[in-house]
This record gives sequence, C-alpha cells and structure tokens, in this order.
Amino acid sequence: MCQLIRAELHHLFHTKIFIVTSAGLLLYNIWDILLTDFGFNVGWSFFLFQKTPWILISVAMITALHISRELGGKIIYHKIIFGYQPKTIYQAYILAGIIETSCLLFIDTSSILLFSYAKNFTMDIHLLPMVINLIIVIISATVISVFITVLVVAIPNRILSLFIVIGISCVLFQKGADLSVNLSEPTETIFYNETEKDAPMENPLYIKGTQRDLYCLELIASPYAQVQYEKFILFEGKEQKSSTSLLLKKIPYHLEFIFVGMIELLFLYYMGRHIFLSHFK
Repeated sequence: MCQLIRAELHHLFHTKIFIVTSAGLLLYNIWDILLTDFGFNVGWSFFLFQKTPWILISVAMITALHISRELGGKIIYHKIIFGYQPKTIYQAYILAGIIETSCLLFIDTSSILLFSYAKNFTMDIHLLPMVINLIIVIISATVISVFITVLVVAIPNRILSLFIVIGISCVLFQKGADLSVNLSEPTETIFYNETEKDAPMENPLYIKGTQRDLYCLELIASPYAQVQYEKFILFEGKEQKSSTSLLLKKIPYHLEFIFVGMIELLFLYYMGRHIFLSHFK
C-alpha cells in the first residue's frame, strides 16, 4: 500500500499541472506581497485562503487526467497483475489526492506567512485561530478532492471526465462565491444612508429569516461554498459567526464544517469504492 501511494505521489508531483500550479502560487504571492506597495497597514490574514478554489481546479484537472488515463488505457490491470487489489488501488487514489491537495495548500499558506513576515506586515491573527481555520480549510478541500476522485472513477472517459469535473467545479465555486458574498453582508452599513453621511443604518442587503437559514444550510452542506466563504472566516466577529451557523452558534469557529465534512467523506468514499469495484466485476 505504501509503495503504491509513493508511486501515485511521484506521478502526481511530476505532472506539469502540479509544477505550474506550485510555481504559480509562489510567483503570485511574491507579486501580491513582496512586490506590492499597499500604502496602508496590512495584516497577514488579508492574504490567507484566497486561492483555494484555483488550487482545487488544478487538482480536478490532475485527477481527471491521471485516473481516466489508467482506467481507459487499462494501465490499472498491470497493477492488479502485480498483486494489488482494486480496493487498495482505489484507496491509493483517494489518499494521493488528499496529500496532493494538502501540499498545494501548504505551499500557498507557508509562502504567505513567510513573505508577510519578510515584509513586516502586522500579525493580526493568533496561532491557534489560524491553525483551527486551516484545518477547516483542509477538511473542506479534502471533501472536494474525494468528490472529484469519485466523479472521475464513475466517468472513466478521459476527455469527458475532464470537462465534467472542471465544469462542475466552476459552477459550484461560482455558486459558493455568490452565497458567501450574501452571507458576509453586515447588519449595518453607511453606504446607503443618504440623509446622514457616515451614520450607520440597517443594511438593505442583509438576508434575514428563512432565506438566511437556507443559505446557512447550503453553507454547511456544500464544501464548495465553504471554500469560498473561508476568505471571510478570519474576519468574522462573534455576532456574524452566530448568524452564519445553524449549528454550534456559540463556538467561535465553524467546527460544524468539520463534522459534516467527515460524514460527507465517509459517504463519498464508500460510494466511490462501490463504483470503482463495479468496473472489475
């Protein structure tokens, strides 16, 4: 099993898409942090968790090309001849995808912290909240990685699976972005007050009642929405966090993302395993 995972990771880490994505994250962070003069005080949290959707689209492309190539080209049967069970091969796909996703997130996050420190930006977030929120980000990204693997396993055609996983990813990320913007609206604002300048008033864009509950339910259930909302997660106050949670309202972190994500991971894993094993019956 370990040898099979190492072989999977060796292949994934040497793909052009992974190399370009890794280099792109570093170059973008260099440009965005080291080479940009903001002219005002900037905190580290301003840059965190901004590029997770692009990382996951890259993972979707790598996964679709790799697994569909093995299934369509019958390469997988060579692994079976060498003694690996289909169940073990499927587990290796899942674990390799999770590790690949985590590595890209680590490259992005660690370079942001390193470059922010080098630029003497304000460390406006404590270590514990950053670690907890990073774990939440990794769990949400892991669910998406496994979902992508299950999709590719279900559609072994290389071109078709590539278009489907990229198309679904783009649509769900855009839907998650719209939901995140709506939920992140504050209760009060000064932008719509025409009578008293700079005086706070009730925000007409703030969503209330049943519609907000439905949006919060979608946020808990959709890892794509979570990944988009995690851009705002470090800036939430207690009141805003409570207003975007259907569960665990009094806890200052979105731990419900982790609990629901673990359930979704188990469901996707077993569903994908059933689909994958059906190819060999």
